[in-house]
Amino acid sequence: MKLLNLLFSFGALAGVAAGCASSDFASTPGRAPSGGTGGTSATGAGSSGRSSAKGGTGGTIGSAGSAGDAGGVPSELGGTGGTPTSGRGGTSGSGGAAGSPDALGGAPAAGTAGGVPVAGAAGVPDSGCQSDADCGAPTPYCELATGSCVACQSNANCAATPTTPACDTDTHVCVQCTSKANCTGTKPFCDVTSNHCVECLTDAGCGDVRLVCVGGACECDTGLTSCGGECRDLKHDPRYCGDCNTECGNAETCDNGDCACRPGLTDCAGTCVDLKSDVNHCGACESASCATDQKCEGGTCSSTAGGCGEGLTECDASNNRTACVNTHTDPNNCGECGQRCDTGELCIAGACRAYAVAATCDTCPCAEVCNMLIDDTHTCCDSAATSNVALCVRGSTCP
Repeated sequence: MKLLNLLFSFGALAGVAAGCASSDFASTPGRAPSGGTGGTSATGAGSSGRSSAKGGTGGTIGSAGSAGDAGGVPSELGGTGGTPTSGRGGTSGSGGAAGSPDALGGAPAAGTAGGVPVAGAAGVPDSGCQSDADCGAPTPYCELATGSCVACQSNANCAATPTTPACDTDTHVCVQCTSKANCTGTKPFCDVTSNHCVECLTDAGCGDVRLVCVGGACECDTGLTSCGGECRDLKHDPRYCGDCNTECGNAETCDNGDCACRPGLTDCAGTCVDLKSDVNHCGACESASCATDQKCEGGTCSSTAGGCGEGLTECDASNNRTACVNTHTDPNNCGECGQRCDTGELCIAGACRAYAVAATCDTCPCAEVCNMLIDDTHTCCDSAATSNVALCVRGSTCP
């Protein structure tokens, strides 16, 4: 009998020990994000355990432990949950769900809520540069109005680039010019559209009535050709006849691009002569020369006796012959015998007078053109020494 009682007491103690070792008591919620793992169920005989005084602590709910078999004296406490940690800010932590009490444990306490989330601070917008220190090449200057780094803000910022010394305050880029003040020399005007210095903006800017302004450059007007930087009428200018390198003889003029004898003169085998006075071609190129002691007057050979008629001058020729010439108009005997006018001159009233074709002007008075080509003492002459063009002649008389 004593042996039987001893065995029974031993079994009861074993049951108690087994009950304490098991996690038959469910994990209770706590404040940590993760919960503890429930204990493994153990079996053992014993009487009912007493209820847990409190639930375990945890975060996310741990798996509930299996109920322990009745044993000896139950644990005063339920199973222990995982180690709690504090919740992180940001999104709100979820509260632990209520632990399910085992058949023997007490009612678990509800898990506490996670930490209170803190709203992130609003992003600070990029306000750009605040000073030149925030900028670098090739845009080393800070334009505070826009917070932008730019190449320049004033002309002083462009001093290191002599070919682009001006600052365009709209684009903040160093350019060649923003006004006429930036332009000198042969390109004195500023094209503010392209910010480049140019020769001209209008025809008047070219300073020559023979020039027109095309794309900021001065070009010869229609019908004229640039010869050495001068606009020439190759159809009528005896110094530039047909091309820039052909100059007509002193007794010639330029007719439609070809050198031709001046009005009143005739081409005889390449020589321009006055058939009214030339003793070798008196009256016609093919006529016989006047004989010794003869004169050519009015295209006829006659005796030198009595001299030349009124208004004519006796100019000696070879073999005692005489040419009766009009020294008021003869370019080979202008004003006196043997006085030849140069190319580009007319014999007017016995004086060699400079003349120029009134380029771009066909009908007198052509004042603007003549003032530029000759001077303000000119006379405009229609269809004089050239074919059907206006001439600007120095002096007050036309030929």
